[in-house]
Amino acid sequence: MSKNRNFYIQLFLLSLSIIFVLFFSWTTSPLYSELPLEYYDSAVYKVIGKFWAEGFVPYKDFWDQKGPFIHFLNLIGYLITKTGLGIFYIQVISLYVTLVANYRIIHLSCNEKVSLLFTTLIACSLSINYDGGNMVEEFLLPFISIAYYFLCRYFFTPTNTSNLLKFCFFAGLSFAVSLTTRLTNALGICACEGVILLYLLFRHEMRLMLKGFVYSIVGAFIILLPTFAYFLYYDALDDLWYGMFQYNIEYANTSSTTEIKSLSKFFILYFNCFLLIIISIYGFFVTRRKYYILGLISALVPLLWFYESFQFAHYGMIVFPLLAISIIYLHHIPENISAAKYIRRGLIAVILSVILYGVIFRIYQQYQTIASANKQNNIEIFYNKLFNDYSINKKSVLLYNGSGYIYMKGNIKPPIRFFFLHDFLIHNGKSIEKKILTDLEKVKVEWIIATGDIQSSIIKEYVDINYKKVCTRNSCVLYKLKKSNHSNPINN
Repeated sequence: MSKNRNFYIQLFLLSLSIIFVLFFSWTTSPLYSELPLEYYDSAVYKVIGKFWAEGFVPYKDFWDQKGPFIHFLNLIGYLITKTGLGIFYIQVISLYVTLVANYRIIHLSCNEKVSLLFTTLIACSLSINYDGGNMVEEFLLPFISIAYYFLCRYFFTPTNTSNLLKFCFFAGLSFAVSLTTRLTNALGICACEGVILLYLLFRHEMRLMLKGFVYSIVGAFIILLPTFAYFLYYDALDDLWYGMFQYNIEYANTSSTTEIKSLSKFFILYFNCFLLIIISIYGFFVTRRKYYILGLISALVPLLWFYESFQFAHYGMIVFPLLAISIIYLHHIPENISAAKYIRRGLIAVILSVILYGVIFRIYQQYQTIASANKQNNIEIFYNKLFNDYSINKKSVLLYNGSGYIYMKGNIKPPIRFFFLHDFLIHNGKSIEKKILTDLEKVKVEWIIATGDIQSSIIKEYVDINYKKVCTRNSCVLYKLKKSNHSNPINN
């Protein structure tokens, strides 16, 4: 490949990344910055990243159930631009690296034009799971995609063991990023590496197996050691461990649904898994090549987790590279095998149809979200009016069951560690209930604005004793601390 041609390919992939994030990441894109679009996860990450940049410590000062990697990226974003726009830049870089890795996976079997065409197609398919942007899965994609690239290179040149070791290294990185975001995100690639190492063990290739294991450990430690060292230094390691691991065990057990609410939606959201499972079974049946087994494992393990989980759309981003792998797997099934040509064409038609339907549906969903945001009352205006009408001290106000969005938009520092979706967190992890009540007792915030069913909430008794009801407005109830219970909020 000439340098000029490679430059234009890279420029195309970078432009594709910019356009994609600009259009689909409505939580960070400058296109939507003026719209009153309330969002949840991304707002929490922005709040923690912003105040981390100002010197506060995650989990010790502001808690989240996700690991610190996503908050660290939001921190970097705020350090770059002093605003949330820096996160947008990081998203573009993340997607660009992801697309380059997937392009190179496809280019292992296809020419440049076909590889670019399929890379554009699978980039469009990412919109099906994107869910507004600034989500933990999209920042994991570069690591997983590069790992799968080296794994695919090893498939086709098994004598070149350096590719296997590079895969192990990036699989270790992927595991560490998953552990510091959401551990279940690395299920597929970790299962794949485990099978490879066991295979090497059974073949008595102990030296290669041990080298692969060491490379994985080194990759993981590059992220985990500085992470744990930082929180140990700030005496927040226990808080980190609870948020990153202990609570998420409870959350994972609670989120087990063991049912599919909509079969068609489940199929489209996790289509990449179904596709690779079908191609892997067919490919192994007609060729007996072992790498089809690894493809089957890479798709089946996360699919089982999706079935057990809350089945949110953004979960499906972690299997994004499986579509590129499906394409090269399909390409490596010899056409001289009976009916292979027709099966290949049929599967390509299915891929195009599902992606086209999914992208159109996602664009329609996004259009509805933006259109409703233009028509509805601006939630930010509602809260600002409430603050002004009752002279609420923003330094001592808790938005009970709030999303984090108002803290982020209003540049308000949350008064306690646990500042968002309280009843949701308690429902999915009972151990957090005592921690929330302890923080409330310790800080005694002056104002509480509660949404949801406060009568069945865990803070009902606490509020009844310590607060007086001021007003009810829309679905919000405003409480003010009784004078006899006043205490100065911490870290003002």
